[in-house]
Amino acid sequence: MPRLRKTPQLKEAERIASANRAVQVALNHYKIDGGLRWEDVASDIGTSLPTLSRWRSDPGGITLDALRSIVKVTGLSPEDWLAIGGYERGV
Repeated sequence: MPRLRKTPQLKEAERIASANRAVQVALNHYKIDGGLRWEDVASDIGTSLPTLSRWRSDPGGITLDALRSIVKVTGLSPEDWLAIGGYERGV
Protein backbone atom coordinates (compact mmCIF):
# COMPACT_ATOMS: atom_id res chain seq x y z
CA MET A 1 0.00 0.00 0.00
CA PRO A 2 1.33 3.46 -0.81
CA ARG A 3 2.18 5.80 2.01
CA LEU A 4 -0.11 8.74 2.36
CA ARG A 5 1.23 12.16 3.18
CA LYS A 6 -0.21 13.83 6.22
CA THR A 7 -1.81 17.15 5.56
CA PRO A 8 -0.73 20.15 7.63
CA GLN A 9 -4.16 20.09 9.29
CA LEU A 10 -3.77 16.44 10.29
CA LYS A 11 -0.26 17.10 11.64
CA GLU A 12 -1.57 20.01 13.72
CA ALA A 13 -4.48 17.93 15.03
CA GLU A 14 -2.05 15.17 16.06
CA ARG A 15 0.24 17.70 17.78
CA ILE A 16 -2.69 19.16 19.73
CA ALA A 17 -3.94 15.70 20.73
CA SER A 18 -0.44 14.76 21.93
CA ALA A 19 -0.15 17.97 23.96
CA ASN A 20 -3.57 17.41 25.52
CA ARG A 21 -2.61 13.86 26.50
CA ALA A 22 0.63 15.12 28.09
CA VAL A 23 -1.31 17.52 30.34
CA GLN A 24 -3.89 14.89 31.26
CA VAL A 25 -1.23 12.30 32.06
CA ALA A 26 0.77 14.78 34.17
CA LEU A 27 -2.31 15.68 36.22
CA ASN A 28 -3.33 12.06 36.68
CA HIS A 29 0.17 11.00 37.77
CA TYR A 30 0.43 13.90 40.19
CA LYS A 31 -2.89 12.94 41.78
CA ILE A 32 -2.22 9.21 41.95
CA ASP A 33 1.45 9.39 42.99
CA GLY A 34 0.61 11.84 45.75
CA GLY A 35 -2.47 9.97 46.93
CA LEU A 36 -4.45 13.17 46.45
CA ARG A 37 -8.05 14.04 45.66
CA TRP A 38 -8.90 16.27 42.70
CA GLU A 39 -9.77 18.99 45.20
CA ASP A 40 -6.21 18.83 46.52
CA VAL A 41 -4.76 19.00 43.01
CA ALA A 42 -6.90 22.04 42.19
CA SER A 43 -5.78 23.74 45.39
CA ASP A 44 -2.10 23.00 44.70
CA ILE A 45 -2.41 24.48 41.21
CA GLY A 46 -4.31 27.48 42.53
CA THR A 47 -7.64 26.98 40.80
CA SER A 48 -11.13 25.74 41.59
CA LEU A 49 -12.30 22.16 41.19
CA PRO A 50 -14.80 23.01 38.42
CA THR A 51 -12.06 24.78 36.46
CA LEU A 52 -9.69 21.84 36.90
CA SER A 53 -12.43 19.46 35.76
CA ARG A 54 -12.98 21.58 32.68
CA TRP A 55 -9.22 21.62 31.96
CA ARG A 56 -9.02 17.85 32.36
CA SER A 57 -11.74 17.30 29.79
CA ASP A 58 -10.50 20.04 27.42
CA PRO A 59 -6.84 20.94 28.01
CA GLY A 60 -6.97 23.26 25.02
CA GLY A 61 -8.76 25.83 27.16
CA ILE A 62 -5.91 26.22 29.64
CA THR A 63 -4.21 29.62 29.63
CA LEU A 64 -0.44 29.76 29.36
CA ASP A 65 -0.11 31.10 32.93
CA ALA A 66 -2.30 28.28 34.26
CA LEU A 67 -0.32 25.76 32.24
CA ARG A 68 2.87 27.07 33.79
CA SER A 69 1.35 26.48 37.24
CA ILE A 70 0.41 22.94 36.26
CA VAL A 71 3.93 22.29 34.98
CA LYS A 72 5.50 23.69 38.14
CA VAL A 73 3.26 21.66 40.47
CA THR A 74 3.26 18.39 38.53
CA GLY A 75 6.91 18.46 37.49
CA LEU A 76 6.08 17.95 33.82
CA SER A 77 9.24 17.11 31.89
CA PRO A 78 10.85 19.73 29.64
CA GLU A 79 10.21 17.49 26.65
CA ASP A 80 6.48 17.31 27.40
CA TRP A 81 6.42 21.04 28.12
CA LEU A 82 7.91 21.67 24.66
CA ALA A 83 5.46 19.21 23.08
CA ILE A 84 2.62 21.19 24.57
CA GLY A 85 3.99 24.37 23.09
CA GLY A 86 4.84 25.99 26.39
CA TYR A 87 8.09 27.41 25.16
CA GLU A 88 8.41 31.12 24.78
CA ARG A 89 11.38 33.32 24.10
CA GLY A 90 12.87 34.75 27.23
CA VAL A 91 11.11 32.29 29.55
